[in-house]
Amino acid sequence: METKILFPFFERGDLRADEFGGSLEQYGCVGIRHAFDAGIAFAAYHFARTLFRLSDDVKLRYRLSGGRVGYTPAGIEGVAGASADPSRHFWNMTRPSIMKPVWPHEIFALGTFYENLYNLFDELTNDLAAPLGEFLGKPSGYFEMRSRGAPHLLRINHYPTLTEGIASAVRFPAHRDFGLLTIYLGGAASGLEIYHKDRWHTIGYIPHGDVVVAAGNILAMESAGRISAVRHRVFMGGKERFSIVFFGEPLPNVVLPTGEYASNYLARLSARIRRE
Repeated sequence: METKILFPFFERGDLRADEFGGSLEQYGCVGIRHAFDAGIAFAAYHFARTLFRLSDDVKLRYRLSGGRVGYTPAGIEGVAGASADPSRHFWNMTRPSIMKPVWPHEIFALGTFYENLYNLFDELTNDLAAPLGEFLGKPSGYFEMRSRGAPHLLRINHYPTLTEGIASAVRFPAHRDFGLLTIYLGGAASGLEIYHKDRWHTIGYIPHGDVVVAAGNILAMESAGRISAVRHRVFMGGKERFSIVFFGEPLPNVVLPTGEYASNYLARLSARIRRE
């Protein structure tokens, strides 16, 4: 039976360290109300639907090796130790000053819009650094210095409708994200689930403009296990779904608590999930 986890939501402008960090510690997730203007979130999903209506031939013109920018077709990325995802395809961008974005010229203003959205996610990530560090007892500015200006990743996912051969309602297998924080933009159809206290819980529909922030592997390291990377999956059967996700990462030259550079750690794990 589907259950819902009721991790708390807090207003972005009134976010306290104990509330933000406490929810991450307890659930691996925390909700933020009114993180963005709702109209921006509506436009983000409108552009996503337009983006994936392009023909496969057009989308493939914007595919680059490595996948940090541009289009990635289905069957390329999956979960370590499992087969590649057979249906989900997506579009990525990272910080434009580090790697030039690749957007389809066929859709007017789409690239400009998503680059502005990237900046809004970037600002939110910077805003979350201080309460996160305070909660974990880090020195002042700890996470700001380790993540400000990092090559965070913005991803627009599309799960097409499947009408035949649905072997499972799981559209993306259970996994944990590699980075510091993952931010999910509200407005996506229900389907994202998290594993908490030995059972799966659906997050359900999150309104446009709200976000869900989830802990990744690097945050688990930085917190010495006090905060665990949240295990999650997409469970939705054959219906269509769009999602917009921002993966917050440390700067490449940051040395992780394990002694490994962040860039080497992320590259090593990313190589395990791509099939190309």
